[in-house]
Formats: sequence, C-alpha cells, structure tokens
Amino acid sequence: MFGFGIWEIALLIGLLVLLFGARRAGAIVRRGMEVHDQVNRARGGLRNFFSLDSLLGRNRDRKP
Repeated sequence: MFGFGIWEIALLIGLLVLLFGARRAGAIVRRGMEVHDQVNRARGGLRNFFSLDSLLGRNRDRKP
C-alpha cells in the first residue's frame, strides 16, 4: 500500500489513535479502506474497458 511497510502503517495508525482517539481513528481507517476498495474497483473497471480485447470488440469470456 503506497510502498509503506508494516511498521510505517502501524506508526500512522498509532498517531491517528493519539490524535483523534480510538473510536474516531477506527472510523477514519475504515473509511480509508472503503475508499481504497472503491479505487481498486474503478481501476479494474477502467482497465477492462480500455483493454485491447474490449477496444477491438472481442469478448474475453468467449474461448477462441
């Protein structure tokens, strides 16, 4: 995730807990994970939409 290791992520989460409290930090991390999932889904959809097979009108599910 963005080139961060486990220790960097743990440090960031620890700072969130110190700054905002456990309940608010949990909500922030949860929302961040939701946004991350949405971005991954959108990226996959765009990758499929602009794939060479799609641009040439071929269906990927069909076997040649």
